[in-house]
Amino acid sequence: MTILYFYQHFVLPEKNGITRTYEFARRLASYGHQVHLIVSDESLTQIKHAPYETHREGITIHWIPIPYHNKMPFFKRIIAFFKYVLGSFKVANKLAGDLIYVSTPPLTSTLSAVILSKLKRIPIVLEVRDLWPELPIAFGALRDPFSIFLARRIEKIAYRNSHHVVALSPGIQRAVVCRGVKVKNTSLIPNSCDIEFFKERSAPRMLLPKEIGETDPIVLYPGTIGVANGVDYIVKIAQAMQSLAPQIKFVILGDGKEKEEMINLAKLLGVLNHNLFFLEPIPKSEICSLYQRSSLILNTLVNKRPLWNSSPNKFFDALAASKPVAINFKGWLAELIEENEIGLVLDPNDIQSSARQISQALTHPLWLEKAGRKAFQVGKLHFDRDTLAIKLNAIFESIAGADSSLQATFKKVSR
Repeated sequence: MTILYFYQHFVLPEKNGITRTYEFARRLASYGHQVHLIVSDESLTQIKHAPYETHREGITIHWIPIPYHNKMPFFKRIIAFFKYVLGSFKVANKLAGDLIYVSTPPLTSTLSAVILSKLKRIPIVLEVRDLWPELPIAFGALRDPFSIFLARRIEKIAYRNSHHVVALSPGIQRAVVCRGVKVKNTSLIPNSCDIEFFKERSAPRMLLPKEIGETDPIVLYPGTIGVANGVDYIVKIAQAMQSLAPQIKFVILGDGKEKEEMINLAKLLGVLNHNLFFLEPIPKSEICSLYQRSSLILNTLVNKRPLWNSSPNKFFDALAASKPVAINFKGWLAELIEENEIGLVLDPNDIQSSARQISQALTHPLWLEKAGRKAFQVGKLHFDRDTLAIKLNAIFESIAGADSSLQATFKKVSR
């Protein structure tokens, strides 16, 4: 089978970012499929103005040079989205394919996929990572009625023309069904654990700030510092922790639109480079040592209900690394934590209580060991990347096979 795999915000493992697309693509290639990844070169790693190809682990990667980063103004990001629509169509229109797999957001990526599906008469499988346009509406990025109407129309077109929808959380799956997609045409394939990745890499300990002692417990936040991430919550907990357990250190690893503001807040609250530290992003391939050194992996979001359906990659990396997790939001991940005793669910509105929870947990080595062991078991049993890739492949083969049978029947009737 030849798979045309669309995802705009693609990164390779040696870069900083989410590698779900790459990991699934290389597994699909290992099953014998021809995989064409159609992606953006968002950092313009090569000085080229036209699309170009690279090859890796059996995948053909078609790069479309489109500058993009999450610090860009909203309008410029919209322009980048539509540049990808046009560029991906031009690239994919020259390729043969048996199935289109398009991952969102951005939802605009589905436009080129739908047109190509009609032209080439091949099915679409749609992956929904976040519910759009619910999130930009909730955060005020989409405000005027026309923009909201247009976004809703694109969403409707995407669902109506997809043969199957892959959702990254139970809440997203339910929402997709509420929008008219039949339950039998949806599947749950959340973000997943690279068990072997963390198991095989016993990397040398990365160099940490000198203020972090060899035995100091570390609470690690590895991710984007953006509007939706609510990183100010971590800064405030660090301030509360100074009087409770000053030996506990908080490390924020990442970049984003809100980073400078968070650094300034940390200065104002007197925690910057005392018990809270900002580190520059590092490639996924180098992150193992920092997870190994950390005691607790923290995931935060602003307190908005649409975000409860999220499936943050760092949560599943923590499971793979046998580390307890802490989150400050409700939803399916909170239920997973509480049912399996693999971490902490913090109150998003009570900084002092959350600081006490973390302090108490990190001063109990037996709790840390037990929660970490259970976290790995949950990751291995339910979220192993290899197992979920096999599930995704079965969906593809079922849909492509059914589509081929329908086309063959159509040709016979036509004669």
